[in-house]
Amino acid sequence: MRSRAVPVAGALLPLVLLASAVTSTSPASADSGATSSSCSLTPGPTRTGNPAAPVGGVIGTGEGPAVEKKVTSNGQWLLDDQGRVVIMHGTNQIRKLAPYTPSSIGFGADDADRMVEAGFNTIRLGVIWKALEPAPGQYDQKYLEDLAGTVKLFTDRRINVVFDFHQDMLNEAFNGEGFPDWAIRSDGLPTSPNCGFPLNYFVMPALQRAWDHFWANDYTDATGRPIQTAFTDMWKLVAKQFRDDPYVVGYDIFNEPFPGTLYALCLSPFGCAQEKRLESFERKVMTGIRSVDPQTTLYYEPWVTSGSGGGTSMGDPGIGNSGFSFHNYCFTGITGLGPNTPIIADVCDTFAEKIPLDVAARRAKAGLGAPIMSEFGAVSDAPVLDRIANNADRVMSSWQAWAWFNEDPSGERPHEGIVKDPAKPPTGSNLNTALIDALTRPYPRAIAGTPSSFGYASGTGVFQLKYSTAKVDGGRFSAGSRTVLFVPRQDYPTGARISVTGGRVVKHAGDIVEIVSTSGATSVEVTIRRN
Repeated sequence: MRSRAVPVAGALLPLVLLASAVTSTSPASADSGATSSSCSLTPGPTRTGNPAAPVGGVIGTGEGPAVEKKVTSNGQWLLDDQGRVVIMHGTNQIRKLAPYTPSSIGFGADDADRMVEAGFNTIRLGVIWKALEPAPGQYDQKYLEDLAGTVKLFTDRRINVVFDFHQDMLNEAFNGEGFPDWAIRSDGLPTSPNCGFPLNYFVMPALQRAWDHFWANDYTDATGRPIQTAFTDMWKLVAKQFRDDPYVVGYDIFNEPFPGTLYALCLSPFGCAQEKRLESFERKVMTGIRSVDPQTTLYYEPWVTSGSGGGTSMGDPGIGNSGFSFHNYCFTGITGLGPNTPIIADVCDTFAEKIPLDVAARRAKAGLGAPIMSEFGAVSDAPVLDRIANNADRVMSSWQAWAWFNEDPSGERPHEGIVKDPAKPPTGSNLNTALIDALTRPYPRAIAGTPSSFGYASGTGVFQLKYSTAKVDGGRFSAGSRTVLFVPRQDYPTGARISVTGGRVVKHAGDIVEIVSTSGATSVEVTIRRN
């Protein structure tokens, strides 16, 4: 996560890596047979406190009773049980310090409520291998139970959970976290220089050697299991625990895999040969998970170098119902040269930040995994978040911003969090209001058709969505099929006007607006403007 390489002229410099209600005056002005309609919305009361979870949730869409189906991937799109395209917005919550649970830092219902208020319908929730398996083959069930309690906070609010095996620099021995002590082999090489995250990746011999051994799968644990088998067994246990939860919709196999000693070969915008080794490893883990959980979407990640402007030549690991999880960072962490600095902001916006999104979009079009930008931000500059979210809209990607709250073993990172202290209510001075406001934006949660474009301009308040009524997997949605939008009141302080061609507004409850297609419509266009 966080700081990434500086892309220049199509290549990469040797990695720097420095470091809620919308209330309608009427349901619609057109009759049920009309092909266009207009709905005027007036602002609701000012937000106060932590609202109760809204009615709703076909897989976090905010509509109807809860169902037993998960969001799945057809290789290009995330889909709900009705075949509607699902877009997810949310954040990350990973606890990197012992005992590695969100509950241990006071994360609770008020945090989850504030996420609902912001329109988040997904969370990337960290699993730390060291916490789950402190000794080879010995699992801490209480750790899973603690995580299950946190999952329930989201389940009760119909927020979709994507579990993430999280690591940064493998283990505390290298000033990182993730792997158990027993799962590390570094041949006694030096753990110095120790420059913290992320520079240790590039300067610490022991860390690079540990990566080499793991990818080679050339050692066993005390029970005789090859190390990658032990890793797979860990994931199988997680999957068994959560496979029956309809709102646990994904497993992100491995956060930010690093290539090891030969990392420089992977700085190319075209990827590198080592990706075959990563692809084989992720296929192995995904196959293991599928043996116990045939339904939940499995997200694979490219080398971490890809998230900073590098490319990837990975194929789909070939397990079906898979997603492509990728990160997007530009220049963050470079002292005095933040990603919103003049000139640098233009470079990031017009070039660097678009590369990972464009790569993900091309892969999705080729059927190589529905995309989710599972990390971006990690800065205190709200314009950066707005800019990257705009680019995500451009390629119609789901996203999970970094982060609700974060601390690293190598140091505190207060600028990265939406909240400063999760043990306190997420209000007032404890809340980075500018960041959460930038992430609270209109978007389509469930689209009854195939989207061709959507986007929001925060400066003007104009939101637009265009989609055909054709199903992405064939056939066509019948008239009256519902598209669900999140329309936050904060972005329309004096009310809003909704214009629909090919459909009409039929419902608005809280920040949720629902639109149905009209008879004979083959396409629908929605525009929302401020009064």
